[in-house]
Amino acid sequence: EDPVRVRQQVVDGRNYIYLQNRVPVAVEVRLALKGGGGVLDLVGGAKASLAGGGALTVSLDPYELKSFRSEGESPLVTGGETRLPAEFLRKLETDLGSAAKLHDDLVKSKIPVGDYTPYLRYAQDCWKERRYARLYFLLQESWSANLARMSAAKNPPRHK
Repeated sequence: EDPVRVRQQVVDGRNYIYLQNRVPVAVEVRLALKGGGGVLDLVGGAKASLAGGGALTVSLDPYELKSFRSEGESPLVTGGETRLPAEFLRKLETDLGSAAKLHDDLVKSKIPVGDYTPYLRYAQDCWKERRYARLYFLLQESWSANLARMSAAKNPPRHK
């Protein structure tokens, strides 16, 4: 589900599989499939090659959507895993750490942080639960920028 949304539905005796990359970096997803039969790429029409054990490996560009159709009601997607670039994960971790530090410094300085604490806790939960797409977008929201503005106002530049 995160960072690649996967949906499937059997319609007219064929299983349709959709994959959507929800992050701004290319990812690779490996889907575990159960049942016999092949899978066709709906755009190119080519039969997708399945790895040992019937796994389907797909590369997705940022925000890309790919769709497939089985030859019959199976195979069905039973699970999967996504590989993200290490630098993207490091940046998420750094940005989350920066937001946490800004928040904690403001709290220590007795500056009210309003309703931003629940957002920070939710972002930390997203990191722990490996919900990287949700975390990426959460860190783009106004609460994070507002913490930075509040911190800058607390420490105005000094003039000589």
